[in-house]
Amino acid sequence: MTEDVSLQMGRHELLDEVEPLWLSLFRHHREVGPGPFIPEDQSWPHRRRFYEEVLRHPKSFVIVARRADRPVGYAVVALHDGADDTWPTGDPFAEVETLTVLPDERGQGLGTRLLDVVDVRLSQLGVTTLFI
Repeated sequence: MTEDVSLQMGRHELLDEVEPLWLSLFRHHREVGPGPFIPEDQSWPHRRRFYEEVLRHPKSFVIVARRADRPVGYAVVALHDGADDTWPTGDPFAEVETLTVLPDERGQGLGTRLLDVVDVRLSQLGVTTLFI
């Protein structure tokens, strides 16, 4: 059930909260994908730098989902000025860089709820193109 999950939208101030969620996704990637992989202790520092770069755009954002104050999922959305170099897009356009939900929270509609909030925010910003 997602009714008892709260969502918070923000930027850099939420990055510390998503570290354990990213590491859960990294471990999932290792379980299902072919290697080789970088060491786990290097994964978050790389991803955090990437998110910091994404969040340089003033309209990029993070949404954290919490159940009883415990982060259980998140989305990072990058806004890009100009048109895409391959596909016809609006200007600006958006891209979901990460969308993840903890394994014990999957299958309850939380990912859909996060994407619904992404859609609402992008509509408020006048963004008509979203890549996932």
